Amino acid sequence: MEEDLQTRFHNELASLHKMRMDDYVFDFLLQMQNRVLTNPLDKVAGLIYLFYPKFIPIYDAVQSEEDAWTILVNMMRVRSRADLLFTYPEPGNGRKCWRPSWEQAMTKTLPSHAQVERLGEVNRLDTTDGDLYIGPYIDSGHVRGFAEEYNKGKCRQGELMIEDNTRTLHSFKIFKDHPYSIPDGSYTLISNGGGGHPSLNIFMKYWVTRQQRQDGQFEKVSVFSMVDPEERERLQKLGVVKHRISRLC
Repeated sequence: MEEDLQTRFHNELASLHKMRMDDYVFDFLLQMQNRVLTNPLDKVAGLIYLFYPKFIPIYDAVQSEEDAWTILVNMMRVRSRADLLFTYPEPGNGRKCWRPSWEQAMTKTLPSHAQVERLGEVNRLDTTDGDLYIGPYIDSGHVRGFAEEYNKGKCRQGELMIEDNTRTLHSFKIFKDHPYSIPDGSYTLISNGGGGHPSLNIFMKYWVTRQQRQDGQFEKVSVFSMVDPEERERLQKLGVVKHRISRLC
């Protein structure tokens, strides 16, 4: 019995070490989903060591889990924040729509390992309680083929239609591997930067669809990917992709 416990302990320690080396935020959150703690707030506190925050926040036993999660995300490394933006497929239902709430992080199906080193940086503006991303941006792209929900595990192909400066339409193959729908329509789009090792060739592979709210801000709708590097290169040559600051709500 003691040997079994030791083996289990060492296996879990090795798994934790690998997760820290991979440094993918949803691997950590998935581990916390499976933990049962007397005080649920301790789940958030337990993530601090894994997320490499800029500094350790003060533990406040009376704050809500959502408040603690917000503080942790604000202190998180910018590359981990980019994981939340580009790979979580739903808009957040808490204080921010660009990333999941704590309730979503602990109860919803989470993305599997993205197998990338870096998707970009989501920076924090402490003076205005704002978040921003600087990277590829398209004013308007028409997405279709993802309007229906379907079971997780299937990769579905859709189409992105882009109009160039001569008003010629161009079609691109896009994919999503999550069950959440993206209604057919036009969206502003932001994409990941180069990131990671050059051999990964992930520039403009991951995309976020956004739509404008009544207050003028652009909120996240969902995510998709453009898998084929040749398709991404063709899109770059159209001259419609800009490098721009995008404020996240």
